Amino acid sequence: MAAALFRFILIDIVLDALYFPVWWYTSGLIQCILYLWSKVRYAIAVLGIGIWVKNFFKPMYGVTTWQERIISVVMRFFVLIGKCIALLAWLLILFVLLLAWLAFLPAVIWLFVTVRLSI
Repeated sequence: MAAALFRFILIDIVLDALYFPVWWYTSGLIQCILYLWSKVRYAIAVLGIGIWVKNFFKPMYGVTTWQERIISVVMRFFVLIGKCIALLAWLLILFVLLLAWLAFLPAVIWLFVTVRLSI
């Protein structure tokens, strides 16, 4: 009974606590990056940037006069600029989240040490 308790304390608690920082910057970081990349792909799909680029020079509403073609290209240009700005803003938010992931563990350790030393 005591051996099982000792094994539980030593292996499951202590070694897991020691392994946690390694996991945080290896598989945990990979999982975080993959999750954020899925959010980037989802944002690109939601914004439909590929469809807008594919149809950039096609006239809107099937009207083929040269005036309508110019209006269509100009209109699609400004819409694409807006969608790219929205995508860049989302990328910036996701990058900040990644930096927060990287900085979280050192910040917690630093706070633990400074608060512990001040007590």
